[in-house]
Amino acid sequence: SEAYYCRALNINIENLLAIKSLTELSYKTDSFESIYKYLKQYLEIHSSNVNMLFVMAGIQFKKEKVEECLRTLDEVLSIDPDHKLALDFKVSVLSVSV
Repeated sequence: SEAYYCRALNINIENLLAIKSLTELSYKTDSFESIYKYLKQYLEIHSSNVNMLFVMAGIQFKKEKVEECLRTLDEVLSIDPDHKLALDFKVSVLSVSV
């Protein structure tokens, strides 16, 4: 459950299994507050982790934070200009946010 993953992340914010599991649960329940909070904490430590930045962009988009999402995608692309998923997602975000 969400509380279990949150407890695990309170103990160790670098618990990638808990982040992955909480992300999956967030998409299933359409509830993104907790994962958003923990991903922000994780990215304060690992600011150049493109995989987690990409996950954050998806969460930001689901929370209707389109500008934040686009900035995060730009961050991913500044680290990895050939990140196919980020390139494709940016096109999608731009097409729906116009």
